Amino acid sequence: MASNNATTGALGSLGSAALLYELLQAAPAASDERLKEDIEKVGQLPSGLNVYRFRYKGRPEMRIGVIAQEAEKTHPHAVFERNGFKHVIYAQLS
Repeated sequence: MASNNATTGALGSLGSAALLYELLQAAPAASDERLKEDIEKVGQLPSGLNVYRFRYKGRPEMRIGVIAQEAEKTHPHAVFERNGFKHVIYAQLS
C-alpha cells in the first residue's frame, strides 16, 4: 500500500481509476481491521469497495488501502489469512 508521502496529499484529486491503479500495484498486505487505527474513509473503488486512510497500530506513517473484512464479502478470492490476520491481494480486487 502507498504511504502518506505522495498519495494522501494527492488523494483528493485522484479519480477512482487512478486510485484503483495505485492499489493494484501494491503487494499483498496485512489489511485486517484489527491491525489498524485512525481509520478514515477516503474514497471508493469502482467495485464499490471502500478505501481508507489509516495507521498500523504503533506505526506513525499513514497508509491507504482496504479493510480485509470488507473485501472478503465481495472479493473472497482476494483475501487470505496468515498468523491469524487477514491479508488482501490487491491485484485481485479488480
